Amino acid sequence: MRDSLACLLLASFALWACEGGSRDRSPRLTETSPGRLAAANTLEFSAEGCCATTIASGDFNGDGHADLVVPRAEANGDGNSFNDDGIVVFFGRGDGDFESAAIFPGHESAFDGMTVVTANLDGDHLDDVAVLNRHGLMVYRARATGGFADPVYFENGHGFDDCRRKMVAADFTGDGLDDLAYEDQVAEVMTHLGRAGADPEPGPASSIDGIDHCALAALDFDDDGALDLLVSTSHELWTARGDGHGGFTAERHFHGSDDRPSLGQLAVADFGQDGLQDFAVAVSQSNRLDLWQARRGGVFDLVRQVELPAVAVDIVAADFDGDGQADLATANQEAGTVSVILMSGSFSPRSRTDIETDGQALALSVGDFDSDAIDDLAILNAEPRPSIRLLLSATH
Repeated sequence: MRDSLACLLLASFALWACEGGSRDRSPRLTETSPGRLAAANTLEFSAEGCCATTIASGDFNGDGHADLVVPRAEANGDGNSFNDDGIVVFFGRGDGDFESAAIFPGHESAFDGMTVVTANLDGDHLDDVAVLNRHGLMVYRARATGGFADPVYFENGHGFDDCRRKMVAADFTGDGLDDLAYEDQVAEVMTHLGRAGADPEPGPASSIDGIDHCALAALDFDDDGALDLLVSTSHELWTARGDGHGGFTAERHFHGSDDRPSLGQLAVADFGQDGLQDFAVAVSQSNRLDLWQARRGGVFDLVRQVELPAVAVDIVAADFDGDGQADLATANQEAGTVSVILMSGSFSPRSRTDIETDGQALALSVGDFDSDAIDDLAILNAEPRPSIRLLLSATH
């Protein structure tokens, strides 16, 4: 375990890949004292014809370095929809830098790719990529050569009204392979189950009451060894008990101190350092995070509220300062910032640093991009031009 003598090193990456671009490797600032932020290298790519709303990290070629992936789409010309044009992958070098972006085409039946997750679906120790779009699921199985097999497409007849962050990857069946759970437009949780050496196969579908489901997260809330689901809706939180075979049964719903809070994205971690999985949820009407502590028996208590500069459109939990305690980061799109919240084991924030992202921060992903064994942060910006920026944690 490393002590808290750490800082976040702001490395600007405008990583875009619809067309080739230039790389500017000149240093911006070089202050790296504890608690200070410094800009580093910048990579820039043309952004014409691209669209992405989520970002994910994984090791797609087995070299031990964290890579990045975003869905890529091209405008139809009607201004209202996009043709799915695959994924854009940035292969990491392990030093905070990346290879030039690589584009992998999508499936001809897929369009409006909106959310992406990474998972080991086939047991080959490489991270695969799953993209949820308006009408189905597209899966890319990674190859050790650094590429992907042609994507497999699973159509969903009900469609997805807004699939952003409505998919989660985890081992729901306990077989050592990751599975996928995602919600469709009629509030059914669909699953695709990982298979060794093969494409994932459709699993059970489960109905969860409620409307306007915003996000899914995986956790074992009843401590029975089978992963369950936590679901945020526009006004409530639901827990759904996993049966160990990919099916889920809604257990209970609850909400916080507000009568009808407007709830959003979720982040799960052991914030209390007691071996139980707690969670944070964004409350958009109040520009805050609510922190919920897990109790034995599947019960959660609201224990802390953390103010934010704007609505958090995405949340991640990770250890950004190497002290062994899960911290939080939020993407504050309207404010054009990311908030990094360093936590203590008593659910009390030690500090909150708001970092300007030079754009509208839309989505976040965690990975060790510079191979120092401390979590770093990738930020997907939407405006004024699509870009990816990195916050690199550095010890001193």
